[in-house]
Amino acid sequence: MCADLAQNGLLMTHVVGLFAKDQPIQSTWQTLTAPVAPPWQDVEVLDMNHSFAPEFTRHFEFRTLGPLPYSNSPESNLGYLRPHTRVTRRDAGHVCALIDVWWLAASR
Repeated sequence: MCADLAQNGLLMTHVVGLFAKDQPIQSTWQTLTAPVAPPWQDVEVLDMNHSFAPEFTRHFEFRTLGPLPYSNSPESNLGYLRPHTRVTRRDAGHVCALIDVWWLAASR
């Protein structure tokens, strides 16, 4: 199920719901557990207004729980990201921007 909620001609929310019967799966290959993160509001905003940060990143709010990129840390990075301005179109360009804005997974 998919629903778009609009107000005054502006898209306010896009909701996707998937309803399915729970399928018991006997898997032994998955050994990773999902990380536990605090609520996004409790994580400090990272200042991206520095010369080392690409111009593109200054349009987003970063809240990181892990090491900064290229810090040579073996720890995983976890965090939250949101644009500074309200997004009115969620098209292919928007998805590409979201994929590209967070730093590389392999930045050691």
